[in-house]
Amino acid sequence: MSKFILMLIVGISLVRAEELTLMDEAWKGAIQQDDKYTKDDHPAMKWNAGKNPLSTMELRGKYFTKNDWSKFKILHFWGYLESETAAPLVIQICPFSEVEDNDGQRGYYCYKFNADWTGWKEFNIPFMELRKYGATKNWDTEWKNVFRFAFIGHFSQAPTPGTYLYVSDMKLLSE
Repeated sequence: MSKFILMLIVGISLVRAEELTLMDEAWKGAIQQDDKYTKDDHPAMKWNAGKNPLSTMELRGKYFTKNDWSKFKILHFWGYLESETAAPLVIQICPFSEVEDNDGQRGYYCYKFNADWTGWKEFNIPFMELRKYGATKNWDTEWKNVFRFAFIGHFSQAPTPGTYLYVSDMKLLSE
């Protein structure tokens, strides 16, 4: 019995969580690298979320090389706000899908949050908590080819000037 338990403990310790950093990708949008704030020696990207309603910080297309997210379950990052503006913000993830809804639109996933804190805040967002919009197929196949990942201002409201989100240590986690 003790050999079995020892083998089980050794076997469990060999299984390691995987992670995939997203900070070194070619980000596009209303962003800039900013060393004003760092988290645990990780530089931050500064996103001007209050610039306009369609202000984005995104990865997409041929510049988005780490697009197989099928092994991962959690989006992790640190967000920093100098001031609380309560601006509504959205993370949008668009996996490639051959399925379209009645209007010819492909599905996507979103996570909504508000800029309602100051200083550093840690985010660990399980993919299963993302809200699904439109036609989607099957998680395992769609998430092998994510073609767009974006932080976006909330479409239905005017932008909140002065909303600057600093993002650091963004990565995907397997558990």
